[in-house]
Amino acid sequence: YSGIFLFLVVAGIIGCGNPYSSTLLGRASYFLQATLPSAISRWLHSIGAAWVQDAALGAVRMCCLQRNPIVQIGYCILTFGGFIVFIVLGYPRIPNPYMAAWHKPIGIVVMLVCLVSFLLASFADPGMVKPGERKAGAAKRGGKRPKGAKTKGGLRAAEATSKRAAKPGPHPKKADDTGPDDVAECEALPADPSFCTLPFDGALYEGPAMCRTCGVVKPPRSKHCNMMGGCVARFDHYCVWLNAAVGERTYRWFLLYLISHTVVLLYGAVACASIFLSEIHEHRMLERTFVNTRTGEEIPASYGIIFQFLMSNNPELMMIQVLCAVMGVVLVGFTGYHIVLAATNVTTNETFKYSALPNKARHRARVRQYIERRREAAGLPPTRRTAEQDRAEALAVSDPPINPFDRGVLANLAEVIWPLSLRSEDEWPRVDYGPPPALDAETLAAQGGDARDIDRLVEQELRQRSVAARE
Repeated sequence: YSGIFLFLVVAGIIGCGNPYSSTLLGRASYFLQATLPSAISRWLHSIGAAWVQDAALGAVRMCCLQRNPIVQIGYCILTFGGFIVFIVLGYPRIPNPYMAAWHKPIGIVVMLVCLVSFLLASFADPGMVKPGERKAGAAKRGGKRPKGAKTKGGLRAAEATSKRAAKPGPHPKKADDTGPDDVAECEALPADPSFCTLPFDGALYEGPAMCRTCGVVKPPRSKHCNMMGGCVARFDHYCVWLNAAVGERTYRWFLLYLISHTVVLLYGAVACASIFLSEIHEHRMLERTFVNTRTGEEIPASYGIIFQFLMSNNPELMMIQVLCAVMGVVLVGFTGYHIVLAATNVTTNETFKYSALPNKARHRARVRQYIERRREAAGLPPTRRTAEQDRAEALAVSDPPINPFDRGVLANLAEVIWPLSLRSEDEWPRVDYGPPPALDAETLAAQGGDARDIDRLVEQELRQRSVAARE
């Protein structure tokens, strides 16, 4: 068991590394995430056991890549089952010299707060960005939607274009690729005005951009969540314990969830400790001599011996205390981390985006190199870009910007408690983002560069030049 545990710990540490880094950890991460799975896949296919891979991928997809209540059910069994056990075994031993009787109803109230916060954080709308009404005469990015696009609820659109490679490079076009023939003609739907509350900062969120899956103009701080099937305003992270994304409208319930569970865990640890201390005091265990029932050996009292005695006579309560103490300490750190994020108006997602800023210029450079190679192969002239633009862009992304969303601790916490999207326009004016810019080489480089979109853009320019030559 220790070997399995050590393997899982090492694999977890390696898996957290950047697989595209040139460091030793990055190379180990690439081997674990890419090289090893590919080798196993080839071996399974070579022996005619591809069904094993399909079954494993199906299980991973169901458990890790789709919303399912498995972890929620486990949470309910662990949390509320443990509380029921404590009521049955622990409440009859309260009051005691270390805890008064009024703590029993307080414990029930705190547990009810945990339940309510869990339900709100799990099932309330996290802030799904739906399309709003297009203004009359508003400019459009193009005249047609991607083939196969769906706009029901603004949450599923252009399914064929939803899975795209993040790194530039050649990708073979599949037979079922039903994406648009002209990427510049994809029509972007305006976002629900209630979420258009903040301007773009020019660094993490550079300007209006269309979500390739939803087809909606993404407001600043939003992110598409594949698990939720749509863009989530002020996306923080996806929580498996809640089976839901934590976004602008549920972050307050998530904080309440963390705080209430931290309190109930520490409360439970103290309550169990009071029961055991009362038993030690009542039976004067520190003055007793214990007897090994198997050998008959007499053992003088010590804290270790007393712990073993209590564990053997109260295994359920002892396990509850250990679990509450360990998880309580963990949640103290996690809750404190999120309180700091809330006080500084930063999301978990943005902490990763800030750390990735230094790599942004290098990634754009690789995308531009691919664009130029593709244009050269097609006989097109190079794009016009000055050295001053390159230097300014590199400086902008290498120097971490000041957080433009930080308005002070009190205002930041008020924004969490009463989200901007729920405020009236008189209290918080809305921002008109306008349509996203047309997809050209510069825009594709800024957005990360999809190889198939770049190829289509080059083909589009070739068609335009051909039409212009005939005219």
